Amino acid sequence: MAAEIIDFKKDRPMQDVGLDQLVDRYRGQLESYRSALIRLTGLPENKIRMTLLFISISQLFSWE
Repeated sequence: MAAEIIDFKKDRPMQDVGLDQLVDRYRGQLESYRSALIRLTGLPENKIRMTLLFISISQLFSWE
């Protein structure tokens, strides 16, 4: 059994905030969601994939 957390964001990289900074900004939020899912389901951390999708630029980032 495995799970995937997908978080859709409408942020757009700008001159003062690049794409890497946006990813870093939201990674902690996804980690919190994964911690909650671990507690709720008992799944091991390595079975929960985290995905961040920036819909304004069609850019996808995933972590295991």
